[in-house]
Amino acid sequence: MFFSRKAEKIYKIFLIFADLLIINLAFSVAWFIRFESGIIPLKEFQPYRIYIISASLASLFWVFVFAYKGLYEPETSTNKKELPELLLSSVFISALISMALSFLYRSFAYSRLVFVMGTAFAYFMLLFERNIINKFAFSLLKKGIGTAKTLIIGNNEYSRTLQAEIQSNPYLSQGFTGLLPDYNETELRKILIEKQPDRVILTETTMNEEQVLELIYECRKENALF
Repeated sequence: MFFSRKAEKIYKIFLIFADLLIINLAFSVAWFIRFESGIIPLKEFQPYRIYIISASLASLFWVFVFAYKGLYEPETSTNKKELPELLLSSVFISALISMALSFLYRSFAYSRLVFVMGTAFAYFMLLFERNIINKFAFSLLKKGIGTAKTLIIGNNEYSRTLQAEIQSNPYLSQGFTGLLPDYNETELRKILIEKQPDRVILTETTMNEEQVLELIYECRKENALF
């Protein structure tokens, strides 16, 4: 978890609007190459208006598929290894849905070439878009902007190891709230209110059930993940 709760919401919303724009842009470029560029011999001209309306509607279905596949979750969308393959499968599924919907509109025969080119352009443009957005987002995290705040509760070797790992991470160190060696309900409540950590990590193994339940209650009350 790199992003704070507020930053995560902004990140997701920004990605959705960027995806909508890119998908429509991809099919607009495909239409231009097919009907306006002169690169491909033209047998029948088809107006741009019909394609952009269809692309706008189809892009909404694409975004729903992307959301279902987890492409707006920061842990997924910022994973450089998994993103290309997951995005490819999501685009493929979205394209199939778009194709199926186009068959329902019998009064107009869409260019298959525009559809194929638009889908291919969309994939590579979306991949490029997300890499750019992620680079920008992580550059902000390094400056402490939008970084998730983390509080550790515990006083053992694992606590100190985890603290060292967080402080050595360029994207998490700025948001490290601190280490609370011993559980104290009053002190914890004060930290949760004043510093508003996004997540609380419990490493202490000596706490009883009642204390753990109190800890969970306090964290939920202040919207901190536990």
